[in-house]
Amino acid sequence: MQSESIDSLKPAFPKSFRNRPALWRAGLRATALLAIVYSKHIRPAWADQGDRSARSGGFGVGVALVDPTGLSAKFRLSRTQSIEGAVGWSRHRIQIHGHYTLDEIPLATERNFDLGFSYAAGARLTAGTGDDGLGLRFPAGLVMNMANVPFDFFGQLALVVKLIPATGADLELTIGTRYFFD
Repeated sequence: MQSESIDSLKPAFPKSFRNRPALWRAGLRATALLAIVYSKHIRPAWADQGDRSARSGGFGVGVALVDPTGLSAKFRLSRTQSIEGAVGWSRHRIQIHGHYTLDEIPLATERNFDLGFSYAAGARLTAGTGDDGLGLRFPAGLVMNMANVPFDFFGQLALVVKLIPATGADLELTIGTRYFFD
């Protein structure tokens, strides 16, 4: 019986991902630092507001589909502001993005849901198949907050301005849903 080599037990990530741990560590450290700094000065939306969407909780986790496909998260800072992000697989590479939602403009309020337009600014980090890089991400889209259940549904079209290793632009479409915890 042959023994398996150590290389066969490694995760099936592209070589470029395994060879660039410094870029990932730097990105994760920056994200953790921002989360710590903001968490000291933030009151969650549900702490002092009685509106319908805030009652469904301030932290949500769910799925994102299309570009990227993976996990999505959202932390509501207020009725009109939040921090959102996703980790997933996109075009043969791993992608992490996060952004600060600047505003959520109400478009319609019905008995069962609120529909709003949101826009944001943030960053995107990618690794895999030689497409490692860092860029700015500017999403805009629709958010449907459910009134009686702690879910939201969203769709975003994002302009990505690539900065590292080369400049360029990209468009991403993301749709998904999140469940909010009290």
